[in-house]
Amino acid sequence: MGNNQTKSDLEELYEKYPDFPKNQKLFGLENFGNTCYCNSVLQVLYFCVPFRNKVLQYYCELKGLPPVVINNSNENNNNKNDTYINNDSMNSNNSDNNQNSNDSNNYNNNNNNSSSSSSSSSSTSYFKNMFNFFGISGSSSNVNNNNNNYNNNNGYGQSSSFSSSSSYNNSKNQEKEGNLIINLGELFYTIHQNKETHGCLKPETFVERLKKENELFSSFMHQDAHEFLNFLLNSIAEFLQKQQKNKQSQQSSEKKEYKTLVHEIFEGTLTNETKCLTCESITNKDESFLDLSIDIEQNKSLTNCLSNFSSIEILSKNDKFFCDQCNSLQEAQKRMKIKKLPNTLIIHLKRFKYMENIQQYTKLNYRVVFPFEIIIQNTTSNIDEPDKKFNLFAVVIHVGNGPNHGHYYSLIKCHGVWFVFDDHLIDIKEESDIYDCFGSSNEFNNDCSYLLFYQCEDSGSNNKQK
Repeated sequence: MGNNQTKSDLEELYEKYPDFPKNQKLFGLENFGNTCYCNSVLQVLYFCVPFRNKVLQYYCELKGLPPVVINNSNENNNNKNDTYINNDSMNSNNSDNNQNSNDSNNYNNNNNNSSSSSSSSSSTSYFKNMFNFFGISGSSSNVNNNNNNYNNNNGYGQSSSFSSSSSYNNSKNQEKEGNLIINLGELFYTIHQNKETHGCLKPETFVERLKKENELFSSFMHQDAHEFLNFLLNSIAEFLQKQQKNKQSQQSSEKKEYKTLVHEIFEGTLTNETKCLTCESITNKDESFLDLSIDIEQNKSLTNCLSNFSSIEILSKNDKFFCDQCNSLQEAQKRMKIKKLPNTLIIHLKRFKYMENIQQYTKLNYRVVFPFEIIIQNTTSNIDEPDKKFNLFAVVIHVGNGPNHGHYYSLIKCHGVWFVFDDHLIDIKEESDIYDCFGSSNEFNNDCSYLLFYQCEDSGSNNKQK
């Protein structure tokens, strides 16, 4: 949203879209060294309402904070946030939660005291930038007063920035618990409990935790958004599963498979069908997925690419299939189908391909047309809800000519309005502008869709198409 507007960009937003909730949070994320890969994905995950709600619920329970109350009724036209903090429910917390809450308050109070001198100037700078960014005027004295009132009322001390100096990165509990879901929950909670509806945060503690957990992201080099998303979701799932297993081992010796919030939202099932061409017996092997990585071709639609994903492959010569019925190697037909669709479908377009002639990866700027609504066709015949409809709510865009350099930003639909989140910058987009990121053979236009996020129509998400 530009700085040269004669009136507030927010006012323009509300005039153009009168049904857009005026208390919807819109926060940019600061880039502090090639972290656009992280920022673009974090924005999408925040606006993936089912995931955000689950993360907030987990974080509040862990920290003994007032629980997040979810309001899913008529969200597209609702003028309230889909989630909010229920302060009245604190009285009903059990003694353990009250103790956790006291510990959290003690931490926050100590943290505020230790960082008050350093946060004052950064808070002033932050709010000045925020007002300028959205075309809102305000004096520095008002900025300081507003910020001080906010910190005193909430005891969280993070309206100015989300940085290591103002987070629980120094907490002993953080070192013991140590997982990205906690830092992610803190980021989401910081946005939700912020008095302001817009601004810019610095997810420094999250990135620091990310660097500790995976050396791949420890440098300031350009990273891959898909690799980050994959690592983040798997890391959270493994951490929650380990927590549940430890809890189960204390209660019972019986082993049970535990599905986490990640599995509940993003997990689907693929089945690998292999048909022996001699005895015609069919062998099925299932595997779970959190996203679908599909090959792309020039001037092909997403539907066509998905069809190719499930195309028949002939196994012959050195690739023959060992048939249990024939008890020998046989020629066979192999194809991949979707046995179970997730509630949120992530599709990764494989735009980076290794080229033998130049001995390096290059980017495929192929034009791939994707729909705003889709019914997945390459499914098994016995799948539940074969006509399940998905609506596009977010796209992560890659800009550049190769995997080792470039830039990421995201396009996200919120309450019927498309926004571009480009690190700290936020702007409104028309739906027709989405066509520009299909891809192109023009080397000067390399803003290409890389990750597509589709939400199941009946999953109660704020991201539904109108």
